[in-house]
Amino acid sequence: MEAVADNKQSDRWIIFIALMIGLSMGIHLLNLLTIPALGFVVYFKKYKASAKGVIITLLLSFAILLFVLYGIIPGSVQIAAQFELLFTNGMGFPFGTGFTVFVLLVVGLITFGIYYANKKRKRILSISMLCLTMIMLGYSSYALIVIRSKANTPSMKMAPTIFFSLSYINREQYGDRPLFYGQYYNAKYIDNKEGAMNYIPGDKKYEPVGRKVIPVYEPQNCGMFPRMYSSEENHIFAYKMWAGITGDRKPTFGENLKFFWSYQIDHMYWRYFLWNFVGRQNDLQGDGYDYMVTKIF
Repeated sequence: MEAVADNKQSDRWIIFIALMIGLSMGIHLLNLLTIPALGFVVYFKKYKASAKGVIITLLLSFAILLFVLYGIIPGSVQIAAQFELLFTNGMGFPFGTGFTVFVLLVVGLITFGIYYANKKRKRILSISMLCLTMIMLGYSSYALIVIRSKANTPSMKMAPTIFFSLSYINREQYGDRPLFYGQYYNAKYIDNKEGAMNYIPGDKKYEPVGRKVIPVYEPQNCGMFPRMYSSEENHIFAYKMWAGITGDRKPTFGENLKFFWSYQIDHMYWRYFLWNFVGRQNDLQGDGYDYMVTKIF
């Protein structure tokens, strides 16, 4: 993309990358991490570098990443589900009416956005709308999962036949993990709270089958950006080893960041990154214990 940035109609490559991101979301969400890097490629190629420009590019890139991660991926499905409830349960229309209206509305808004941007000669808006179109088009490949499930194949985990059973999009099959705020490994479970209602198709409308149960932990052992959250004994052992924690107590925020950097970034991410581009020291995956023992002793 950088090599042809000055060519006529080079914007097509940005739009093509957006399509690849949309298609890749059906394989692994790790591809979204390329968005900040792509933002900096465009910035350093098109603009004179400055501290203010770098910060703005970083913030804008992460805003786009969060929009795709939380707005498009789970958000579009959740909004479509609410349209289904409105038109089927609220107005008495057949199943699928709300989804059809939602798709037509999205297509209409995007089409108007592209028309408006081209008419007013707003180049950045036009590229943005086209990129959004390509991401949504690529993301629509998820429909294959529902189509396959409708065929009632022998292997059909979680039966994703309707909008309310697409929990795999939120990675719910891997369990809940606190991202920005939540429990540390020593927090005790104290209660449950109700989440969103789940529905299944009935005769003429969607029938509620119970709300999602969300565990609540004691607040004094919760904190910001909790990387050490699991209460499993082998996980706690690894947390303490990598963060240098002694005794049974709530880890400090600094120790939490130490584990994040020493294990999740330094040992796991960078090691995997270098395996792809530099080479492996050996063929052992491991969990880091042998590495830490060697380092300590």
